Amino acid sequence: MPPEPERLALSGLRVAIDAVDDALLLLIAGRRHCVRAAGGLKRAAGLPLRDPQREVEVRARAARLGRRIGLGADTGERIAAGLIDAACIEQGIACAADLDQRDTRADSG
Repeated sequence: MPPEPERLALSGLRVAIDAVDDALLLLIAGRRHCVRAAGGLKRAAGLPLRDPQREVEVRARAARLGRRIGLGADTGERIAAGLIDAACIEQGIACAADLDQRDTRADSG
């Protein structure tokens, strides 16, 4: 067992990590609200719910930010991809993993 000062420091860091996690979830909930509104506007306008070019832009922007802030481009891109997949699920449409699976099945036939 670590000495008392280290245990206290670790405990404080865990509280800070939990607070950051909570803030991230609140931000993601805000994004989800925006996704729902965008989906409603797209449906009302008769637009496709998926916009592949926009998805590429979102992932690229996240990769650039990830690189700039020291997370790494790959981490930024993967986080954006996960958010896009969550948005697709929210709107009841196929997500990237579903499309990848379909592409694999088509290639194997």
